[in-house]
Amino acid sequence: MRSLLRTRSTAALAALLLPALAIAQDTPAPAEPCPYPVQVLWHADATEDGLHRMGVSVTNQNGQQVPNLGPDVFQIFHKGTEVEKNDAFKVSQSKNVLDQAAAANDEQGAATAKALASDPINYDVYFAVDLTKSMADEVGGKPKKQVVAEIIKELTSPNKEGQYALFDANDRVYIAGFTEKVVQITEAPTAKRDKLIPALGNLAQYEVEGDYAAFYGAVAHNLSLITQAADQYKDPSKKRQAVLIAITDSFNGIDPASGNRLKYCRYNDEHTDALRQSIIDTRTAVGEQFKMYVLGLGKIGEDDRYRLKEDNHRYCKIEDSQAQFLDGKSLALVASPKITNGGGLNVSENPVELADWLLGKFEALKTAYEITYAIPKEAADGSLYRAAVTILETTCSGELIEANQFIRQATKKVDTSPSEVALFLGSLLLALLFLPRTLVNLGNLGGGEKKPAPKKKQAAGTKKKRKKK
Repeated sequence: MRSLLRTRSTAALAALLLPALAIAQDTPAPAEPCPYPVQVLWHADATEDGLHRMGVSVTNQNGQQVPNLGPDVFQIFHKGTEVEKNDAFKVSQSKNVLDQAAAANDEQGAATAKALASDPINYDVYFAVDLTKSMADEVGGKPKKQVVAEIIKELTSPNKEGQYALFDANDRVYIAGFTEKVVQITEAPTAKRDKLIPALGNLAQYEVEGDYAAFYGAVAHNLSLITQAADQYKDPSKKRQAVLIAITDSFNGIDPASGNRLKYCRYNDEHTDALRQSIIDTRTAVGEQFKMYVLGLGKIGEDDRYRLKEDNHRYCKIEDSQAQFLDGKSLALVASPKITNGGGLNVSENPVELADWLLGKFEALKTAYEITYAIPKEAADGSLYRAAVTILETTCSGELIEANQFIRQATKKVDTSPSEVALFLGSLLLALLFLPRTLVNLGNLGGGEKKPAPKKKQAAGTKKKRKKK
């Protein structure tokens, strides 16, 4: 049911919102797909028992989760080293998935399946939406701010049949925007759709302003609200989880503390470190009942003054660079799956593709296998987490490469290894070669290097100007 809803909602989004948004793509011939696609969704230490946990999605060609798989079919690699199958090695799957599978043979049939498809987790969804001037630019014949508002509506409101694409009537929604300051679109998280719909109308019609985005400030604002409600998230009986979804087409250009504009790209480094620490602190405060996703509405790139693979050039100006691309380095650090508790970053110039990616993340998270195991003493590759599944003599595998710690850290809670740095640099440079051909989850890439074009000389007394696309 959830897979069907996702398919229908994605088609509806594409048909309703952006009929003219098709992006020309030159794609190589795809490899023969594995019949049981495997994806490593998340991993985390469990401090109460000293074991490690990994979320693994195993689907069939129709995108449905394969149920009833046991430990014997799984092969897990932790930091590149195969995990021993001892007493600590356990495999479990969401009861919701097993119940849905059983419902297919239930006498009540479809009615029972529909009831079981209801997500047992109650989400508080916090949106932070870019409302700077660039959000007035059009995609598919509509301003980006309007498209974003319509997508949020599609994700949070029922269709004519009363079905929800993602967040249902038990989920509360909060929306904040940001220009050079934070703007509250809703007063508080609300499950009342009669209050949410007018707020979304206000978001779509908001008069965008400012060239500098208070992106970090808006994220911090939402983190503060989530922390204030920590008791609700830590109470198991409430089954509540906070989800922060930040949407931007800009660099962060405002100091979160002072509200002053940031002129140079390198000035964001210390604020990136501080925001990462705030995300970690929020996770701890709410008992890990938190995830964060960043949707980058644009593309990753670099020029002669902005580099993904090295410290920002001292003359890289935020105003100039954001006119061409997103701050890939900072966004990847803020939204790394390791920091955001299995969340992540995706970048595309197509908002509908971003919405589809988000739908897919939640569908997989709700139905994944959870693998519990003892951590191997040795690490062959500090960045690689891999799962392989063998079904009917066919083995499929997926991996999560932790290539996301790059600039200096403000905390010792997050380790940076040479292999992680090397993989991260290659990952971002590979993204330059293939965007917008493919959606990019910067936590899951690996690749090569592209040399920047040589700096062009300018005639005396002239100054190159860039216009925002």
